[in-house]
Amino acid sequence: MAVVKKKSEVIPMKQESKEIGSFEGYIRNITVFFNSPELSDVTLKVGTKRFYAHKFVLAVNSEVFRAMFSESDWMESKQKAVSLEETDECSEVFGEFLKFLYSGRVTVNNDNLVALYRLADKYNVRGLHVSCEQFIRERIDATDFNAAISWLSFAEEYQLHAIVQRLYDVLRINFQKVVSCPKWPSLQLAQICNLLDTWKIVVEDEYTVYQGVLKWINAELRRHGKKKPPENIFDPLRYIRPAHLTPDQLISMERSSASFSDEYRQSVHTLLYEGFKYQTLRQIDRYSAEFSSPRYHPRIYTNTAYCGTNNMSNGSGVNYPISIGSKKRNESGQNWTITPTLQQVSQKPLTTDNEVFQAFSISPKISEDNYFTYNVTTTTQPDWYYQMAIICYDPQNQNDVLHVVTSDGKVPSTKKITMTSPANFSGSCTLKAECVIHVWN
Repeated sequence: MAVVKKKSEVIPMKQESKEIGSFEGYIRNITVFFNSPELSDVTLKVGTKRFYAHKFVLAVNSEVFRAMFSESDWMESKQKAVSLEETDECSEVFGEFLKFLYSGRVTVNNDNLVALYRLADKYNVRGLHVSCEQFIRERIDATDFNAAISWLSFAEEYQLHAIVQRLYDVLRINFQKVVSCPKWPSLQLAQICNLLDTWKIVVEDEYTVYQGVLKWINAELRRHGKKKPPENIFDPLRYIRPAHLTPDQLISMERSSASFSDEYRQSVHTLLYEGFKYQTLRQIDRYSAEFSSPRYHPRIYTNTAYCGTNNMSNGSGVNYPISIGSKKRNESGQNWTITPTLQQVSQKPLTTDNEVFQAFSISPKISEDNYFTYNVTTTTQPDWYYQMAIICYDPQNQNDVLHVVTSDGKVPSTKKITMTSPANFSGSCTLKAECVIHVWN
């Protein structure tokens, strides 16, 4: 009897698709050709060094190399050996730069960063460009003012605006040390003026600012020697705020100008006039508007004559209320400097004895990753505005600085704001906190 075979039933498979592959393996395959004569179609000559290269790899990663090797009006497109003119610092790291084009990776540090960035900018290698900027942003330490000085000119040259602003912030909160460091005289005139053109400088007093400017001017005069110095060399003096110099400090300033040129003495005499005018007329009402301009606002002075202090212990997740306990009126009649005290018991803001200015309540919280966040509320009248700066640091180690300031714009008194410190703190020591608040209507 014949066996009848049943036709097998075909079950359709579910249609699925998935992109597969090994990107890492592909990169490894490209990397092996770095500086290899195998299939090399161009040699790059940089100073005394020679590099085997492949036009396709260079063109894929650099728009400049793509134009160089594909457009006929570039003489390099027809050459087997191409000479590249680079500075000494760029020649030194050109091999590392070239390897990035093959592997997409490079080891960067403070020594080679600037040169690599310059090469990335020159040859329009966007990936390296972005990576270098990210490296700088991640390593801007709120305490490393020496690195900030080193990077500032570079960041300004390439218009890295966000980085430039952060570098200036580092210099301002460390100003007391910046003016004493060997790199201070290396700052350019425009940088000195930009640095001083704000109230957000953390410094003992205004006389320290003047001494720093005087030190910079002396260094510039020595550098020019017998040559005539630039006409605007004394411009930084215009950013001194003589209203916050004591009479003794004003007299000392006048005496220190005796050995300088007529132009310098004239600049100092203008400051002396402004300072003594403020000392003499500050209590007269008709001058209150003039003395309330930004030029008369105090900076973040750490001298005990300007701010009250107390201790605040570090502890993750613990809320430390800060309340305003007293006030010190700026005698212009319009501007106020509030002297805070730190309290770790009372949850209610204290009230001053002024009928217009009621209270500030500042509640700092320490997050799990040790960042300070300050929630600020006020009960002042709605037509008042304020600026605020809070400095928190370890008095035993001045390098551990945490600071936060409001923006340059005036904050309406009715607006609740949150300020977060730009750096975190992981120590277990006792911190010292200082606060300066400017209030005006």
